[in-house]
Amino acid sequence: MFSDQEYYYAWIYYLLGAAVCIACWWLLTAKLKQAEVRSLLRTVVVVVLLTPWYTTGTSGYLSPAVVITFIEGLFDDNHTFARAGIPLLVAVTASVVLSLAYHCVRWFMRRSASEQPADAS
Repeated sequence: MFSDQEYYYAWIYYLLGAAVCIACWWLLTAKLKQAEVRSLLRTVVVVVLLTPWYTTGTSGYLSPAVVITFIEGLFDDNHTFARAGIPLLVAVTASVVLSLAYHCVRWFMRRSASEQPADAS
């Protein structure tokens, strides 16, 4: 298995690679006109890349949930991918719900601010 130092180096390399992927995705979505869609797409990619989960059931080491889901779904039997896939799906669903709630509140606040009459002094 890994030593603690190798474990930390692996996470540093992964986080650097994820930061590059997020920056590229950020630039790709920058031209989208709708801020809500752009924000939602960015949020989903960040959550998918940065959600950790336990590497094995008995160790305390964490790994990216998307990597565990992919490897277990590819190399193990059909049901082991759900060990990290379900928490990843919950994290993505929660981020989408929170993002949509934020944009709904923001929309209502803008709407109510635009409907208030200007002071006629």
